[in-house]
Amino acid sequence: LDPDAIIINGQLDGTKHHGPGYEYPEIMMDLQKIAEDCIHEIGHLSSIMSAYMAPPLHNTPEHIEIEEVYNKSFQSFTKGLFLLSQWKSSFDTAMVERTAGGVLQGSSIADV
Repeated sequence: LDPDAIIINGQLDGTKHHGPGYEYPEIMMDLQKIAEDCIHEIGHLSSIMSAYMAPPLHNTPEHIEIEEVYNKSFQSFTKGLFLLSQWKSSFDTAMVERTAGGVLQGSSIADV
């Protein structure tokens, strides 16, 4: 496993698994909100870093602030990746169900 690999093993705080009442349309709305949050957080991180010619010294208030914003950004991106996987799973399930429903509706009992 690559040392930079990111493993998302299950649901993260603030996210849900797809299921009845939480399918790809609802998941997409949550993904859009998370994408907006990610853009805002990365913009914040960028604006903090633009104030420095070099990274601040370790454990200074500036360093701690940067770490906090980075961690918040990373958490948002991770939630987004998890929800994107849930969206895909829900979408694929809906496609299979729709295809199966169409096959059964167009078939007679003798065809099944």
